Amino acid sequence: MFKTSLWRIYRPDPKLFVSGLSKRWIFSNLVASPGSELHQKIMSSAMLRQTGVSLKTLIDTGRGELLSGPLLFEEANLTKHEKMILQVATFLHRELPIRLAHRVRDLESVSEMLQQKSVQQVREWYVKSYNDLMSFPLPKTKDEEVTFAKLLKDIYARHAPVLTTMAKGVWELRESLKLVPKNMSQEQFYDLDQLHNFLDGFYMSRIGIRILIGHYLALREGGPNETNSDWIGMVCQKTSPKCVADSAIEDAKFVCARQYGDAPDVTIHGRLDLTFPFIPSHLHYILMELI
Repeated sequence: MFKTSLWRIYRPDPKLFVSGLSKRWIFSNLVASPGSELHQKIMSSAMLRQTGVSLKTLIDTGRGELLSGPLLFEEANLTKHEKMILQVATFLHRELPIRLAHRVRDLESVSEMLQQKSVQQVREWYVKSYNDLMSFPLPKTKDEEVTFAKLLKDIYARHAPVLTTMAKGVWELRESLKLVPKNMSQEQFYDLDQLHNFLDGFYMSRIGIRILIGHYLALREGGPNETNSDWIGMVCQKTSPKCVADSAIEDAKFVCARQYGDAPDVTIHGRLDLTFPFIPSHLHYILMELI
């Protein structure tokens, strides 16, 4: 998916080159450069395994059905909703640094991309978010959880432009390759497949991080007496693909009409009454891209 959307637009030459000297210069000029204490911490966290989280887990956790077992809360008389929020906060406090560290390691694994200023900016965002989380104590009280939620809101906003900034980095890569002499075929090159795989994996992982943070923030905003029981955080238990498709069609027609002056009609066929648990905003994005 990302190979089509990004690399058709910003398609570089078939061969890429970076010298050992250039690679050392790149890393020495980065925030938390290799050898620094912070970088060592990041690489240690990157060695840890990420915890898989399914859609069912998001729903069950939001319902408070996974509260069994030891919970490290310092306050008594917490409501079920407050315990659930603290449970999610403590999980994210442990899990997010691991996921962020994986992304920093991924960005450093393809030095051709890391040469680009926009990609360096993305890496700096991930390093800062990692450091912010590692510097924050484990939330064990309601007040600490409130402060932790503010931190995650800032991180969520900080990473919002990652998609467009990485796309700019691809463009910068294409432009930089115009300066590479054609007689360097004997030097070290990377195939485009490696970059394709890197981008695909990087964007998929970014989606996972944003779902975890967005779901937690949505659970907090919903409150214990949420009147619309169809929603649990970001997940709608009765997502209607027909309704989401209708919205995506209208948005796609608007863009088409603005660009070309007209837009074709779109009809929907099949099980129009079907519903299932899903994140409607993600389905909307997928359908709009297809339309």
